[in-house]
Amino acid sequence: MATYEELVNQLPTEQLDFVDLRKQGLVYVDKTRYLDWLIDSSQPRILFRPDGFGKRLLVSTLEELFLHGVEPYDGHDSYFKGLEMETLWPKQRQHEGPFYVLRLNFKELLQDCKSMKEFKERLNDKVLRFASDAHLEIKNKYRDLGVISAFESLLDVVPDHSVVLLVENFEAPLFQFCEPNDNDELQKIVRSLTSFVSNLKTSESKFRFSLITGSTSLWDWVDLFYGNVLEDISQHPTVALLCGFTREELQRYFPEHLRYAAAQLAKVPLAEVTEPQVEHLLDELCAWYGGYNFNGSERCKVLSPTSILSFFRERQPSFQTYWFDRYGVPELLRKLDPQYEWVKRLRSEEGKRISRQYFEFSYHCLFVDMPESIMLFRAGFLTVAEVSFNDLHLVSGAKLGIPNKEIETALARLASAEGKARPQG
Repeated sequence: MATYEELVNQLPTEQLDFVDLRKQGLVYVDKTRYLDWLIDSSQPRILFRPDGFGKRLLVSTLEELFLHGVEPYDGHDSYFKGLEMETLWPKQRQHEGPFYVLRLNFKELLQDCKSMKEFKERLNDKVLRFASDAHLEIKNKYRDLGVISAFESLLDVVPDHSVVLLVENFEAPLFQFCEPNDNDELQKIVRSLTSFVSNLKTSESKFRFSLITGSTSLWDWVDLFYGNVLEDISQHPTVALLCGFTREELQRYFPEHLRYAAAQLAKVPLAEVTEPQVEHLLDELCAWYGGYNFNGSERCKVLSPTSILSFFRERQPSFQTYWFDRYGVPELLRKLDPQYEWVKRLRSEEGKRISRQYFEFSYHCLFVDMPESIMLFRAGFLTVAEVSFNDLHLVSGAKLGIPNKEIETALARLASAEGKARPQG
């Protein structure tokens, strides 16, 4: 039986990319079968999930897949060896590269950044360095335009179907540089970001695959979405289980961690832990950290990876608000409602369900126009509790509810004076 130290050393951290995780032999929950559908299309896609649900790991997995495929390279086995993608990738159309894989993390580019102009320059320089490393000679004629010039120039010199674009934290510039009521500044930032993304349409033949990820869709992207530039797959059933752990995955990938935690909670020797005790622990983990549902199907509930991994790291496990303590209240919510009035409204709905029309989940608008409940859903404080259907058996609406005990506990803390004084995010 593994010791506590050995079990902890098997756990990944949120900062690790796919390759580092696999190199170190850490626990990797294989979600690659869901990627098979995702990468089958060259249609640019966008995926929203709360912070702490594995978007970074998803993007780094796609990066490695398009860079090196599933064959051995540089004297070592593929990092997909033994994963489902190992047999799925060769069946993919256009799986033979090489591909130019451009990975951008807007939040990282914004570190110590003082203005949107500086961000544009950093983004431009990032693309130029990428081109140089790829031995692509580009002419950046319009450097002063920043955010779009290098990217456009890059697309001018690459072959068709050769570029893979992966973007993380796309909304980060909005949160850093814009106040909710400053519509002029908001529109400037939106124009810069949409100019960047519009290249996916104007140069669509250049791209093999594109995925943009974020935590919140709170800007006016109507022209992009309805202009067929981006397909929002956030509520698509095929990716409902892509981010987050299922109960079955906990049983499959963390059996020893479950037994250790069950032994500590039951105060019995590890060798004496029973299956009912493990099942009881799973029930409690689901009650505390599960309940997240991104498309309404009862079979598509997931648990928070941040909370689960933090729970397993405890020598003496206890049920704490791990995800909330790590991410807190998103900056946008604090800007929109510094007095946390939304907490009072949400707590008054406990035990009830908040009804929304289904189209609102993919409705992209300005800060002030976003329904509060949809904003809270994107941020992780609400989840889909049930869906309703129209006469054509199509989903027409959804009811939102608080997902679990962790969020209930966090809301109670926020409602107190202590919670309001606590730094968030």
